[in-house]
Amino acid sequence: MAEVADARAVWRRARPLLGTLVEIGADPSCDASAIDTGFAAIEGVEALMSRYRAGSDIVRLNGAPAGTWIGVAAPTRRVLDLALRLHHLSDGLFECAIEGTLSDLLIGHDGSVWKQRPLAIDLGGIAKGEAVDRAVLALRLAGVRRGWVNAGGDLRVFGSGEHRIELRDPNRPAQRAGAAFIRAAALASSSACYSDHAGQSAIVDPRSRQPLRMRHGVTVLAARCVIADALTKVVALSADVHHPLLARFGARAWVIH
Repeated sequence: MAEVADARAVWRRARPLLGTLVEIGADPSCDASAIDTGFAAIEGVEALMSRYRAGSDIVRLNGAPAGTWIGVAAPTRRVLDLALRLHHLSDGLFECAIEGTLSDLLIGHDGSVWKQRPLAIDLGGIAKGEAVDRAVLALRLAGVRRGWVNAGGDLRVFGSGEHRIELRDPNRPAQRAGAAFIRAAALASSSACYSDHAGQSAIVDPRSRQPLRMRHGVTVLAARCVIADALTKVVALSADVHHPLLARFGARAWVIH
């Protein structure tokens, strides 16, 4: 987990979204109402990609029978396309399927998706990062020059200057493990610090279909939050902070004990 420590951002608001508390900070030069556009962008991603929201693209995809084409919105298609790409590039380590495998999904030229076999998807391991990125875009279009979006530790900062990011100790979440200074970048973390079962993370190992046990935290820095979010799973599952996908996407990773 990580949080932004930035006293220069006057407007600072939080709302419960994406199964966590989302905080948006913005520079004092903008209208405070601009923050609402960031929250609206996050709500839009959640409405399309949550497997718990009735009528979402993912609910419809999961409920459709195998062997059918399903039309989805362009944002959902982009995230599914990236998820499928990461799945292949990581040799299956990145996996969003809770039934079947992402390899059973095909994306058509017209934007529809095809379920070759029974398949159910949960985009929780990548859509949160996408929501953060969409919120940043919305904020910039609304005239916010500097700020951040933090969705429970999946965060992105934008604008000039450095932002101080405080990292939590994965074993003692009430304590800080250190700080990082980043500018115009995204950072995502995965650990088991808030698990109901000690050492058992929310990451499911696709090789065993069991929750991954972690006594440490994994943090990834990337240009976009959707990439940082997804790559924390690859690094955690591979136990490789130099995994080739990091260089491919211009990302860096480190482990916090």
